[in-house]
Amino acid sequence: EIKRRERPQAEATLDTRGAGSLTDLHIANFLAAARGEEKLNAPIHDARTSQLLCHVANIAQATGEAIELENGRLAHASDRAASLWGREYEPGWEPVV
Repeated sequence: EIKRRERPQAEATLDTRGAGSLTDLHIANFLAAARGEEKLNAPIHDARTSQLLCHVANIAQATGEAIELENGRLAHASDRAASLWGREYEPGWEPVV
């Protein structure tokens, strides 16, 4: 063992790379909760809202357009914005809602 870190060191909150000990701890907690070993540290609804805002911001930046949401879905979006909202899946991997 070269280095042991019990608690995460301070990280930049604006780090957009999605890596680091805080991300690792969130993923570990999510997987443990999925296995029924722990409770989630953050409500899943809060995570969904955070991710939704990130996706919408990325679409707005890519298109240069203001993006409107209605009930968590794009409202009055251009074809370009709408094309960035979804994705194509390999056959058999399509999500079922």
